[in-house]
Amino acid sequence: MADFLTPTERSALMARVRGRDTRPELTLRKELHSLGLRFRVHRKVSAQLTTSFPPAP
Repeated sequence: MADFLTPTERSALMARVRGRDTRPELTLRKELHSLGLRFRVHRKVSAQLTTSFPPAP
């Protein structure tokens, strides 16, 4: 598949792509927090998780 964008246009487009803190992600975190759930965000784990719940004490 040929790229129909110039390298400059492709760079500008890719610069707008967000990997974290997207609107749906922020909405979900806000709702979880309002329900009293506490969690870690962007924790380094083996899977590609953005939100994880720490073990209970």
